[in-house]
Amino acid sequence: VIPDTIDGKKVTDLGKTALGSDHENSPFVSVTIPASVEYISEENPFMYCTKLKEIKVESGNADFVAEDGILYSKDKTTIYCYPCCKDGDNFDIPDGVKVIGTAAFYDSKIITVSIPSTVEEIGVFAFSNILRLSAIDLRNTKVKAINPYAFSYCTALGEVRLPNTLEAIGGGAFAGCTFLKNIVLPISLQSVGQHAFTDTGLTSITIPDSVTDI
Repeated sequence: VIPDTIDGKKVTDLGKTALGSDHENSPFVSVTIPASVEYISEENPFMYCTKLKEIKVESGNADFVAEDGILYSKDKTTIYCYPCCKDGDNFDIPDGVKVIGTAAFYDSKIITVSIPSTVEEIGVFAFSNILRLSAIDLRNTKVKAINPYAFSYCTALGEVRLPNTLEAIGGGAFAGCTFLKNIVLPISLQSVGQHAFTDTGLTSITIPDSVTDI
């Protein structure tokens, strides 16, 4: 339980390593955020919590809310963290979510995830290292950029469907997706980042005319 004061000072921010930085020895299974917290690092302090099953937010917090153990912005337009050890194989991201935050699903145990049409942004490492995720469908979203390492090391990922709004694939976005044999790049695509498809199973790929930078 994160306190709302330390040495008489109000706790308002959680930094990148507020919950530690040791993947191997993080002890936290449940984390409770007090009403006083106004800011959580964009680099996601929960990324290092490799035993985490749930997040709670105390009532009265003006900026964050937890639902079924998952952390969202108060207006539920951003999903910040789906705990990596949360029970369940499948998850439907709620309609209205626009941003999937940095490492939001990092190392989670899900097999399938449904992404709604409202999603506009996929953060760095958002779905990285999900070893059982087999398919991702972004066709109905408004995503313009897949940020670096967003799907890296999803070793079971064999099917990827991209939206016709996509303009950029970031560095390392699909690196290490060894089961990925085919992918169709949309004609809206303009740039492909360094290592975007390193160590995938691709044997051929067609680059659309729209691409101006690799």
